[in-house]
Amino acid sequence: MLKKSQRLTKEEFDGVIKDGAYIHSPLFTVRYITGEITKVSAVMPKKICNKATKRNYARRRIYEVVGKVLPRIKYAAHVIIIAKKDMKGLKTDYITAEISNLFRNLGLKVVKK
Repeated sequence: MLKKSQRLTKEEFDGVIKDGAYIHSPLFTVRYITGEITKVSAVMPKKICNKATKRNYARRRIYEVVGKVLPRIKYAAHVIIIAKKDMKGLKTDYITAEISNLFRNLGLKVVKK
């Protein structure tokens, strides 16, 4: 899980949505801008999953994966990860690989441990 200090505030979130660039993968869309430190927010749209408990569970899974990947990132950015489909049957290893690839594509340089 990410610390509160590693998550975007409302103002930072709005700034990323307004001015950020984006990239896509089969599982996620990522919006990002450069920042002083790396901060992340996860979004699970209501369009994909109507139940709040399932959306919260999906966000917690994304935060868990990002928490593992974040210490290995060398450059700073404000990132919003938006899920494109329900992650119910997906393994954590697959989600980790997908998010690591997205961060590499952003140029954040994920270093192997």
